[in-house]
Amino acid sequence: MYSRPGAGNREQLASALSQIVLTIPVLLVMLMLILAAGARWSDRNQADRSATGVSDTMTPGSVSELVSDSALAMRVRFDGEADLRPEELYWRGLVLENYDGQTWSRSRRLDFDINPVPAVVPAESRLRYLVTLEPTQQNWLYGLHQAYPTRPQTYRDKRGIIVTSDVIRQRVRYPATSIPAQTQLTLNEELRERNLALPDVGNSQAHDMAMRLRAQFKDDQLLIDAVLRHFNERPYVYTLTPEKNSEQSIDDFLFNTREGFCEHYAGAMTFLLRSAGIPARVVVGYQGGSFNNVTGHWRVSQYNAHAWVEAWLPGEGWQRLDPTAAIAPERIHSGLDAWLSSLGNESRQGLDRETRLRLFLNSVPGYNAVRETLDAMQYGWDLGMYDNEGNLRTEDLSNWLDSRGLGNLPAWLLGGLLVLVALRAMLVNRQAQQQLSPAIRAYRKLNRKLNKVGLGREPSETILEHMRRISSARPDLADKCHELGHLLSEAEYKQNNIDYRKINKMVVEICNTC
Repeated sequence: MYSRPGAGNREQLASALSQIVLTIPVLLVMLMLILAAGARWSDRNQADRSATGVSDTMTPGSVSELVSDSALAMRVRFDGEADLRPEELYWRGLVLENYDGQTWSRSRRLDFDINPVPAVVPAESRLRYLVTLEPTQQNWLYGLHQAYPTRPQTYRDKRGIIVTSDVIRQRVRYPATSIPAQTQLTLNEELRERNLALPDVGNSQAHDMAMRLRAQFKDDQLLIDAVLRHFNERPYVYTLTPEKNSEQSIDDFLFNTREGFCEHYAGAMTFLLRSAGIPARVVVGYQGGSFNNVTGHWRVSQYNAHAWVEAWLPGEGWQRLDPTAAIAPERIHSGLDAWLSSLGNESRQGLDRETRLRLFLNSVPGYNAVRETLDAMQYGWDLGMYDNEGNLRTEDLSNWLDSRGLGNLPAWLLGGLLVLVALRAMLVNRQAQQQLSPAIRAYRKLNRKLNKVGLGREPSETILEHMRRISSARPDLADKCHELGHLLSEAEYKQNNIDYRKINKMVVEICNTC
């Protein structure tokens, strides 16, 4: 209705281009602000979510259900030239010592050991690394064997569990040191009983098997080797989709279905060792990870969740044992996805859609390189922009800018943004004016003049009604207002043969008279 007569595509294109040119700088500044705060907002949103990742209980199927979860669990970067293989990366989380016949769970008692890293360990024997842990809604951290983290309000108990006084509700970063020392060469009676305890009833076949092994092997290490050989040589299957076991879950697994994932094997082996009189416990955490060749860090995902066994041997302390390595060594040496990819098509059909999609993407040429690059960029951004507690490094950024003579840069950026917004508003207003017909622009000019003398247009009035009211108030202008009203009405509905010069002349005359 108010379009300028004859406005063409060229004018519209120029208008669009000018808007784009002024919008680009604004978008760039907004993008910087969003990137700077986006991860922080995301972490805060995690605060009300349920716990993620590894749990403090383990039942058949509780670990395998994480295989479809590709979410990031943590990133780890080692100091120096640490040449580690995936099979060496056992990220300890919790020790599960209690067993009720169905579920393994943690003992709530913590035997704190807050001593620093032993000074007698040669520096070259220590592994130093930096862990960036994603929000878990839990209060424990992860590390390799004999890990000593450096983080406020963080403690390490004698079982190697690293606990914090607060729940991990946002991304945290902590340096840690691991040493190759033996752990707990002596075991007090209370710990021994705790790690030998079994329910009074249930899984009698597994108990009888352990008794036969003990009668055959008096040496604990030989008995352990026999259990691992049993898993390796007998027709056991390592699978994500085992048959559901009965209430006698360990008996059913060992002697009937013989199918299971890491939690089945770890739980069964711990039961056998305890039945044979060897203190043993289940450990849950993550195993392996994918190495990023761009930045040299390890990415550990939720699907790297794993369960294994620790057994106590006289004179040696707690030793790590992994029955998964006996039944499916490629899972430990090459990683979960490599093991899944090695399965036949029939076996892969039982996988969930998310896991099949992940395996397919891994096979696409160039996909892994792109994924590594993006992950490296995200990791570098996190290291540079956030401190160890996940807070934006605003003070560090300010100091960095000051040291380079750019202390006023944020103010300049804000000022520039305000100028761009003002220019944008002026441009929009100018373009809106240009899109009005000359007749309407002339009428608006007249209305601004009439507003000063109390004769401006009312919101509900048409142009003709407005002109009639002016004529009543100013009879000397009646003829001009009557003619101008009809000319403006014609201009409102017509686009050709409009005498804009006459309209402008009459508007000027009325304005001069008011």
